[in-house]
Amino acid sequence: MAPGIVLVVGKYLLIILIYVFVIIVFRALMTDVAAAAPQLRQRELPQPANRVAQPRPITRVAHARPCLVVVRSTVLAAGQRLPLGDSVSIGRRPENAIVLDDRYVSSRHALILVRDDRYFLQDYNSTNGTFVNGQPISDDVEIHGGDEIAVGSTVFRFIEGS
Repeated sequence: MAPGIVLVVGKYLLIILIYVFVIIVFRALMTDVAAAAPQLRQRELPQPANRVAQPRPITRVAHARPCLVVVRSTVLAAGQRLPLGDSVSIGRRPENAIVLDDRYVSSRHALILVRDDRYFLQDYNSTNGTFVNGQPISDDVEIHGGDEIAVGSTVFRFIEGS
């Protein structure tokens, strides 16, 4: 076989191998995207308004249960009240008590729990962190009425029961 023919055949084989490699990488990416698709629920999310929603004034109600009130969010309506139980998980996965379909929220992001009639916030080593009154938390932090809790692009205000 002539050396010129070997070089031409080699060039074409190299080009074919590059295309096969690109196709394999593309298929792997599409498989990962398809695997993540079940996490995207079919429910409709509230559409953001063209204007910034102003939170409603928060008033204490006698014998009200502690709750989180949405101050601002891209996925929840401002002013929405979310009652708290003994343990409330926050994250992107549907198994959480509060589901935030936000790319800045980890699948298991944070947990609010009750100990000795006091509420504590715990971060689950989330990628983007959890903040109380603008400060990142690393350990369990006791939360008090009026504290602002930021998870992803959502900010809640903690309201204590009376």
